[in-house]
Amino acid sequence: MKKVLLFILALLLQTAVCSELYYTSSFALQYPPGIQNDSRLFIRFDLYDSDDILFKDSKIDIGIQNKLTPSYDYLGVRMNIEPIAVLDITFSAGVFAAFEALGFPFLELQGYDSDFDDAALDLLEPLNRTGTYAYLCQTAKMGFGKMVFMHSVTINYFNMGSRTKYFFERMSNAIMAQEDVNLENETYFLYKFNPSIMLGLQHYYLYIPDSKYISQRVSLTSIFTPQSGFAKGAYAVTILGGFLRDKYYDLYFAFLIGKEFQIGGDK
Repeated sequence: MKKVLLFILALLLQTAVCSELYYTSSFALQYPPGIQNDSRLFIRFDLYDSDDILFKDSKIDIGIQNKLTPSYDYLGVRMNIEPIAVLDITFSAGVFAAFEALGFPFLELQGYDSDFDDAALDLLEPLNRTGTYAYLCQTAKMGFGKMVFMHSVTINYFNMGSRTKYFFERMSNAIMAQEDVNLENETYFLYKFNPSIMLGLQHYYLYIPDSKYISQRVSLTSIFTPQSGFAKGAYAVTILGGFLRDKYYDLYFAFLIGKEFQIGGDK
């Protein structure tokens, strides 16, 4: 996997001058507690030479992705395919390393039914652990006048050790087997006030098949995307709501900011 990542990075740098090379960086803050920086470097290939609204922005992005938090670092290859305006598919796979240096270590638990409130987690031995992580996400997008609908389904796969042992997975704030899968279902209903501002509702549903664990919430959402000047390509997302089902939390808040930069190419 490391050789594949190095090869893709070398290819991206080699083609920076003559290809559509992009870099995106985003920073997210949320409660339940979480901080993440997500960086991506990729080449973009246009699929069609068309002015049709369904096909003019169709593309393939291929590159590398890094997710860094105080708890873990993920580095993997990433491919996003948007064959038509109403659909895109993303796949990423790579190395996942959890570390204890900043106070949010890898934690082993006895089973799916273990407590994972702060007091219970403080009693566990802090560990460093390296494994693999992959995800597949499919997103459908539709617009009806000023109404926008988006629905995504994500499959997350972790392999951090034995299938018969368990750990506290900090992305989903839940217990998983050290080799396990969870499913995320996310839906947005938004109203587009103008090209830069959308407001609406988000529904989020987490399901871990082997444990039948569910976390579910509904939130108010705002999305701001400037359309001109240096801020073009930037975005800011605010989510505020509550859990319908969760073991420990009632309220949810998240704030995400990011920007896409083009490094090479003619556009």
